[in-house]
Amino acid sequence: MISRQDQIKKIAYLVPFVAVSIGLLIANNAWLAIILYHLGIGVFLILGKQGYRARELIMGGKLLPILLAIISGVASGVILLAFAKSIGVPNNLAALLAQQGLQGWGWTLFIIYYSFVNPFLEEYYWRGYLAESTKGITLSDICYAGYHPIVLSRYLSWPWLILEFLILLGVAWAWRQIAQRYGGLIIPVITHLAADLSLIIAIYILIQK
Repeated sequence: MISRQDQIKKIAYLVPFVAVSIGLLIANNAWLAIILYHLGIGVFLILGKQGYRARELIMGGKLLPILLAIISGVASGVILLAFAKSIGVPNNLAALLAQQGLQGWGWTLFIIYYSFVNPFLEEYYWRGYLAESTKGITLSDICYAGYHPIVLSRYLSWPWLILEFLILLGVAWAWRQIAQRYGGLIIPVITHLAADLSLIIAIYILIQK
């Protein structure tokens, strides 16, 4: 018999898909999407009684892995800037972002919120609450990677969306293995933060051109 907590966890995997579908595909509003996503994360962390995991966010850190995490995260934005034209980033990127509520002060606040809040919540959720202790690819890896193509569907063609999914699937797996190896989430959090910040700064630079 499936326990109540297992039933809650099964539904928890759907949170980003519901939030992104409502926020971006229906309302076309990035703020609505991320707020729904983070509220969903909060609800399921509470329902799943995951408060005790908060300490894991600052555990599992060693100097060299943390430095490598920062470098690898920052590389994400550098790669985007270098290959933006090759992967078909649209010329009207600024207009597309503006349609989703990302312009002016709203865009600046989104950069800050996305960069410094999202990494903590996502690692708490995907590599903490929903993570499984296995060497193979898991449902949490697939679902984490799987919602991102929906987010980027208006910006990239499907071959690049598939590649992005595969890269993030590998990233999700790697972050989960790192969290298990070092006994905490701080390295995945720092890598995630560096990646999110560098990517969104790269996007900001691209729309200024």
